[in-house]
Amino acid sequence: MGGADQGDAVVVHTGIGILLMSYDFDSSSINPDFLRYNGIVDAGWRVEGPVVAVPGLSRVVYDNGLVVTASRDHVTFEQMGQPVAADEFVSPAVAVRFMSLVAPRSGYAAVSVDPRGFIRLPEGTSATVLSALSGRLPFEEEFPDVQARVSYELRNREITLYVGEMESELRFSAHIHHDVVGSGPSEQRAFVRELLDSWRGDLADFDRLAIQFYNENMKGS
Repeated sequence: MGGADQGDAVVVHTGIGILLMSYDFDSSSINPDFLRYNGIVDAGWRVEGPVVAVPGLSRVVYDNGLVVTASRDHVTFEQMGQPVAADEFVSPAVAVRFMSLVAPRSGYAAVSVDPRGFIRLPEGTSATVLSALSGRLPFEEEFPDVQARVSYELRNREITLYVGEMESELRFSAHIHHDVVGSGPSEQRAFVRELLDSWRGDLADFDRLAIQFYNENMKGS
């Protein structure tokens, strides 16, 4: 079971998504055959459920929890589900293999790393502090499980942390945004590769911010 702890709180990881943003992806090329024959996904992974293939959108779901989604301006590699150790995440490696093969004409504009996890609440406690922190959020109807949103700027990154309570757990998700810099396609691709290779650092910052939120707002509740 995945997790990271600092003090008493433990973050249990339940998933991570990698998003590559561009402006001219050919989403129709993202299909199980393309992904398998080019070694982007392992040959042993089985497609689960119907493949989505409509103009401007493709989605392939695998039995290990990996979901590959492509549109005209981005492709995402998400692995969500049950608690999983960081060493078992496959989406970062799949994203690296994809960007090493696929080079959009306009280059890559941004990369985001989107982890998810939770901290178990002590028995008999409740995260009622969330309602006091959030009030009524403008996105409450669209995301009913989110009760608080906190934004950070950290080492040239924009980090948005979303927090909600469900079933005696304080659940966290984050959107960690990196703008891609570089004077040309080769520099940009090298920078994207550097960002993807450092995903564990983003995950560690997610853990630290989640535990910081817990320690500052939940102890004594």
